[in-house]
Amino acid sequence: MAAPKKTGTFNALTQAEPGRTKPPLLCQTLVLLTALGSAAVAQAGSAAELFKLTASDATPADRFGRAIAADGNLVAIGSGRDNDAGAFSGCVYLFDATTGQQLSKLIASDAAAQDGFGLSVAADGGYLLVGAPGDDDSGSASGSVYLFDLSTGQELFKLTASDGAAFDNFGAAVAIHGQYAVISSPRDDDGGQDSGSEIVIRFGIGNREFVQFL
Repeated sequence: MAAPKKTGTFNALTQAEPGRTKPPLLCQTLVLLTALGSAAVAQAGSAAELFKLTASDATPADRFGRAIAADGNLVAIGSGRDNDAGAFSGCVYLFDATTGQQLSKLIASDAAAQDGFGLSVAADGGYLLVGAPGDDDSGSASGSVYLFDLSTGQELFKLTASDGAAFDNFGAAVAIHGQYAVISSPRDDDGGQDSGSEIVIRFGIGNREFVQFL
């Protein structure tokens, strides 16, 4: 494999709070089961369903449960076809895994129709990544990813690929662990039409460096 190539930097839209701590990991045996329209929280080992989660403002074709993630006591559930900011603009719901209570509904600060915000989600260390692969900042359906403080629901950053182009679908899949995140652009054309690529991001205070693997 070729050595990683540094291709640019991401800058903070909002500065992360120094000294923030990871929430206590209470639900180590949490299992999330999903079907489009609902999600279930179950206890590993016993297969006992604890809660069935549904959106408080559910409407037909929202696709609640298309993507799910959990960290500590919090559950994030994507609804990428929610229409609050336009057709298929998307949203993410946060739930308390210990009570099944809906805590908040997250919508991108610049949400627009067809963004698909919430079609992918990932959570770790008190942070939440949300993909919006239909976002148009670098061309139609070029895609973007948002970083949130999971405990407060505050939007911290919006990330776009430095070489983003129309129909790349950056953010179609996301993963996060510790200071690192991996973001998919399945229709990037660097190796030929729709050959795809992944971007690896290392987070820190101030500028966000990222490394792209071709």
